[in-house]
Amino acid sequence: MTTDFLVDLSRRDEACQEACYVKPASELRKRRVLEKLEIESRFWAEQGIPLRIFTEQEFSPILTKNLQWLRTLSFHNQSAPSAGFHQEQADAVLVAIPRFGHLDLRQFCNCMDNELSLEPGSTLTLMRHLLSDKTVSVDLTRPLNDHRPMADFNPRRAIVGQEVA
Repeated sequence: MTTDFLVDLSRRDEACQEACYVKPASELRKRRVLEKLEIESRFWAEQGIPLRIFTEQEFSPILTKNLQWLRTLSFHNQSAPSAGFHQEQADAVLVAIPRFGHLDLRQFCNCMDNELSLEPGSTLTLMRHLLSDKTVSVDLTRPLNDHRPMADFNPRRAIVGQEVA
């Protein structure tokens, strides 16, 4: 119904999932919101997945800002000039991340835009996509801005025949 996130977790080396419902605290006082939350809670219970309720009171302002920045991305609706174009770009960026750990995010994105002959800002959009789908990980409890060192970004997907494992 209104689940905001389905999170994959690892607890004691065991994979599990949690459904997350995020609402302003003031919304949880409304009868209709509580009715829908009850339906949602029962649905997830039938799936064997716990539902966690979060309000703005549970999150640090930094984490909230970082998640909002990632959530506003709509990469999948962008058209590609050729089949596999976005995947080729993603593979090139994933291979480059470890090589450019000495740069910050802005410098890296500018460098990759130039190296891949992309429009300015294309690599930043791609990085947001890679972070959103967890192909690249970064600590979201620290500010995610243009000056964040690339050494903080960890590519998590293997690329066949390339350097990233």
